[in-house]
Amino acid sequence: LYVTDDHAKRPYRAYRHTVGTDPAGDVLLYEEKDERFSVDVARSRSGAYLFVSSNSLTASEVRFLAAADPSGGLTLIAPREKDREYDLDHRGDLFYIRVNDTGRNFRLVTAPVSEPGPASWKEIVPHRADVMLEGHLPPSEQLAVGGNVRGDNRDVARQCFEHGERLRPPSHGLDVGQACSEARYRHPTASRSGTSGPRSGS
Repeated sequence: LYVTDDHAKRPYRAYRHTVGTDPAGDVLLYEEKDERFSVDVARSRSGAYLFVSSNSLTASEVRFLAAADPSGGLTLIAPREKDREYDLDHRGDLFYIRVNDTGRNFRLVTAPVSEPGPASWKEIVPHRADVMLEGHLPPSEQLAVGGNVRGDNRDVARQCFEHGERLRPPSHGLDVGQACSEARYRHPTASRSGTSGPRSGS
């Protein structure tokens, strides 16, 4: 997938190209007609899904398709709404979605790949008025989330979970991936089998 710009240098179209074919035959997957929004394409960390996002300064909208079947059509996660921004990643049968629908500092929810809309969202990290949820990392064995105290550069200790077990908070000053890796190192007895994610009430 790739994007092209309009006359104002705004990325507004997403195309699908098949390697070895004439680019003149590339398929238009999505066109963003609202000039307040720009289009971006990305791949999930798992490599399983491709995302086509439309983003303005205050709202976003994401569509996806399976990387194994790039000839398929796009599926919408959630339609754009005023002042609602979200982004996502993938692991297993779930999308992990960072969204600011209940507060400006974002929360983290999951949704089944088969039913990714808001009606299926399940909260796993709630919104906090004093902490901005800056990112999340859902690799095969761990879920890591991290953020900063709003109005302060001081890091909040990252929360890392491995197979439902909260690991010891790691050092400050690390990005989300580094933080969870350090937590695993400092908690070598953590189980390495089962399903990851925080336990209810963690």
